[in-house]
Amino acid sequence: MRAFTCLRKFTLTIAFAMTLCSYMQAANLKVNCNQTGENEGAQRTITAALMRLNPIGPNTVTVSGACHENVVIQSFDRLTLVANPGASISDASAGNSDVVTIIDSQRILVQGFTVNGGSNGISCVEDSTCRLDGNTVQNSAGNGVVLGRSRAVLSNNLLRNNGFRGLSVLHASDVSSFQDVSINNAEGARAVTHSSIVAQNSTFQNNAGVGIGAAQNSALRIFASTISGNADGVVLSGSSAAQIPDFGSGPSNITGNLANGVRVGDLSFASFLGANVTGNHTGGTGFDVLCAPQFSATRGTATDIGGGTTNCVEP
Repeated sequence: MRAFTCLRKFTLTIAFAMTLCSYMQAANLKVNCNQTGENEGAQRTITAALMRLNPIGPNTVTVSGACHENVVIQSFDRLTLVANPGASISDASAGNSDVVTIIDSQRILVQGFTVNGGSNGISCVEDSTCRLDGNTVQNSAGNGVVLGRSRAVLSNNLLRNNGFRGLSVLHASDVSSFQDVSINNAEGARAVTHSSIVAQNSTFQNNAGVGIGAAQNSALRIFASTISGNADGVVLSGSSAAQIPDFGSGPSNITGNLANGVRVGDLSFASFLGANVTGNHTGGTGFDVLCAPQFSATRGTATDIGGGTTNCVEP
């Protein structure tokens, strides 16, 4: 009898271990949004695929075709959403919802999609960590990409033709931007309310307002980037700061902006070291570096902006 009991316990232990291993196993699902039949073993929507996954991950969802849906990724960990060539996600809410919303999730990768329309294109919010790589995010009513209380790494994305900002970083969020292009938006990018943007080899061009800015105790670090053709290139306000150095990767080029190359506003600070801030105020008025009231401060305008014009006075 004792042997039978021990054997039963052993069997239950093995069964539990097998179940646990199965539960922890990575899942790889396919979505074909152009699929009309029941074959091929693929889901027809990204939402349907997410419902089949263990949120703990790791999981990979590979997407083909033109998807018309608003995707919500909530409380996931280690999820990769990757596009086959030509795959897209388009707003199905008539502009009332974001196209992709990432909430309370960790280690989320969205790669290779064209994201069309929506209230915002992609939002990463509520303490999420996101990576966006190689996406085109366009034609939203608001922001192409928006962060709120979250962190993200963006690389090789094209953010264009959005009604507000290409990139909006809000409420103590942090973004690192590598080789991104933010073009033809109302604003290129802005960090607001204790947030930060680090931009390296990125481009902020031909935006109707600010190329890239920081407000309300926020910070910018700009390396080897191009900021041109905007109303103002860089704008700092409300006790914000920017560093625009050349640390061996080449200078940032802030040129050809309509008014000011860099506008340093109330209680804000800008530091230049080897930047090229010249050829701005193409609209006829402005400076390459403008110190605006009240109590703005700079270092390096006399020696490290490539000979551009300024009204700043340094000690």
